[in-house]
Amino acid sequence: ITVKERNTGSIQVGAGYSSYGGASFNGQINQANLFGKGYKLGASANLSSKDNYYNINFTDPYFLDSEWSAGVDIYQAMRTPPSYIEYKTGGALRLGHPLAPFLAGYLRYKYDDTRIQLDSLADPNLFSGADGSTSSITATIEYDHRDDRINPSNGLFTSFALEYAGLGGSKKFTKGFATTRYYHNVFWKAVFRNNLAYAYIAPTSSNEPPPFNELFLLGGANSL
Repeated sequence: ITVKERNTGSIQVGAGYSSYGGASFNGQINQANLFGKGYKLGASANLSSKDNYYNINFTDPYFLDSEWSAGVDIYQAMRTPPSYIEYKTGGALRLGHPLAPFLAGYLRYKYDDTRIQLDSLADPNLFSGADGSTSSITATIEYDHRDDRINPSNGLFTSFALEYAGLGGSKKFTKGFATTRYYHNVFWKAVFRNNLAYAYIAPTSSNEPPPFNELFLLGGANSL
């Protein structure tokens, strides 16, 4: 066995400019072997005049020297679409365990609080249900058979997740996600890859429509 040490920490910074958000800055710092115990600690920030996002996360990949992984996330976000400002603060607890070779299952409990600040021309009736708290649990199954998690050149990654919001909190909805990524080394270092994703959101048994700010958007500066 030949052992070679490598750096376990990384820092990334970036900056940009757009006609929509003006100047933007993003930074990320990660440590994959905190205190020499294999703990993973990360912090990131994305800042612009239209959107701000802060996140701190911690993961113990072998919780209590077992095959269970455990982690926590704390985040805060602010975004300013036309006619309102949205503030969101929350956190999440995560548990995971391998189910079979290349297959793992995860559970996440999330709680966050959302506040909406309307401008003087906005119609309050259109924003009903946007304020409030979300208490949800998400179950995820992942199949990961890639040759490298950072820079894969061959393999398959598939994920299925279902989020149920209604364990307390004021917001009630169900979200589903499915993602498949395929990688194949065509020749030399040229890699073919694709990413197929499907998602849906539905009301719970109460038949109340999901809050508009939880719906999926087409994207862009002023999304439909």
